[in-house]
Amino acid sequence: MSKLILVDWGTSNFRAQVLNEKLEEVHSISSNEGMLQVQKNEFHAYLINILKDHLEENSIIIMSGMVGSMNGWIETPYVHCDASLSLLSTKLVKIPNIKENIYIVPGVKSLKNNKIDLMRGEEVQIFGALKLLNKKDAMFILPGTHSKWVEVKNEKIIDFNTNMTGEVFNLLSTKSLLAKSISSHVINEDSFTKGLELSFTNTGLLNQIFQARAQASIIGEHNVYSFLSGIIIGNEIKEMKKVFECKDVIIVGSSSLNDLYTIALDFYKIKIQSVDAGLATKESMKVLYKEIRNSRNLI
Repeated sequence: MSKLILVDWGTSNFRAQVLNEKLEEVHSISSNEGMLQVQKNEFHAYLINILKDHLEENSIIIMSGMVGSMNGWIETPYVHCDASLSLLSTKLVKIPNIKENIYIVPGVKSLKNNKIDLMRGEEVQIFGALKLLNKKDAMFILPGTHSKWVEVKNEKIIDFNTNMTGEVFNLLSTKSLLAKSISSHVINEDSFTKGLELSFTNTGLLNQIFQARAQASIIGEHNVYSFLSGIIIGNEIKEMKKVFECKDVIIVGSSSLNDLYTIALDFYKIKIQSVDAGLATKESMKVLYKEIRNSRNLI
């Protein structure tokens, strides 16, 4: 059996999991060399170099994330909602004109409700989380730079909404006039909760953001970062709760962001389950790997 290497190559980071013949993880690799840090004609060389100690002649590499975007290695066409893992498995794109067996998972697109929403990488985590939790229907939140709320029914992604929560928070806390009122980037739970309480009011997001600056002398500049985070995440949850009318959700992400979203969701009286993003990715990628072996007769 070929060695399987799973790669999540996003805009800012590179992560790989090396699995043995029993599909058990034996090594992990990570770097800050995301898609934006690698030139388009250097993706292949970078990948082979960082994986050189783990590649075998018949290794199979399956990649997900922004590496399959217009600005990535090769643009892979989106699969439209309603999208299943089995449909994704039939739309894998093999990198041409190289000797290695390297595949990219297509992203998912939603054109429902008079909007366009896109994801690359999150779809793999969602289907893996379904398998880990043995569920067919669920509401997912995937926190991050662009937070996703994803509705799944009968093991298909039905619809989803993208929120630029992380990106807006980063810009406000580092690049805006408000950033001058921030003296610490350490989260204080009490100040975060005060931000959530403000988000619950009907004063509007833009005014609430201004309050983070106007009240800096009251709450303390060392707490503005946490207060602002509560405002931004709280508004995301308040609005998405109206869209999807959900009472319970599954969070898939990193532990630090999961913790903040857990506090915020509890404040908004939404029940939570959490799944590690790495475990979820591995679970669905193993299914895609078996599809490659069975249907494309590579091994």
